[in-house]
Amino acid sequence: MSESKQDTAEGTGSSSKQPDGQEKTAAPPPGDDPFKSAIDELEKEAGEARVTKDTSDLTFADKENRLTALRTARRDLDANQKSYREAYEKLKREEDTYAQYRDSEEDSLKKLLKDKAAEVQRKGEALRQRRDDLEAAVPAAEEELRKAEQEPPKSQAAVKKATDIVNQYKKLAAAVTARHGRLKALRGDITKSEQAGQYAVAYWLLRFAYADELDGNDVAKPIEPDTLPQELLDALQALATVESTYARDQQNVANRRRELADAKKNRDDHVANAEKELRAELEQVQPAEAATRGAAHA
Repeated sequence: MSESKQDTAEGTGSSSKQPDGQEKTAAPPPGDDPFKSAIDELEKEAGEARVTKDTSDLTFADKENRLTALRTARRDLDANQKSYREAYEKLKREEDTYAQYRDSEEDSLKKLLKDKAAEVQRKGEALRQRRDDLEAAVPAAEEELRKAEQEPPKSQAAVKKATDIVNQYKKLAAAVTARHGRLKALRGDITKSEQAGQYAVAYWLLRFAYADELDGNDVAKPIEPDTLPQELLDALQALATVESTYARDQQNVANRRRELADAKKNRDDHVANAEKELRAELEQVQPAEAATRGAAHA
């Protein structure tokens, strides 16, 4: 191979010799931007790092709060433990005394009340259960309201869509003309892209934006004139259905709000009055022997 042919062969590679003997890296193909890929990669990594940082910040704040609580408790522990140790024996004796009182008094009252003791027990348990039920009813009503409030935005969107369909059928010629105008504008954009040599852009517009407008489920398409009345009637009936659903969803929210208010009121009324009412009722529960004893002490 001659020297000139050898130079030509080397010139077809990915690098060439500079006058100083250094190899020159071939330029990237047209359209490839090394900065773009580097930026995209760094933006992705930055986004991941941001999520990690947010999580780390929350974890750090949680650890700081825990440390503060532990340090405060540890600082006061010696004094707290010392005062508690000094009071412990007395507190323990009093605790035992109260427990003994409960056991002794329970035996005495059961003997006095006889079968009435079981009645008092049932009433007390019913009162406690009623309070538990009323307390649980509030968060249950709050959850029902939360679920109910999710529905009106959905049915409202359905009403908007159905209304748009009705309006298009009412003025179908204008609606089809407007859609054709959008298709014409897209066709012009595709043509300009082709003329500029941007064939990929033209293909993308044709396959997505143009195809969506042409083949989408938009009602603004030519139909036989004789079918228009039935299409409009169907659209009106569909609109009436979703309007009814929207109205029911709104009423359901109002009902759930009322139920929540009632649940809170019932709970608060019970807390305020139920024990007083039971106490007044139990004051009237007197076995025959107790009534005789009370008369004797009078």
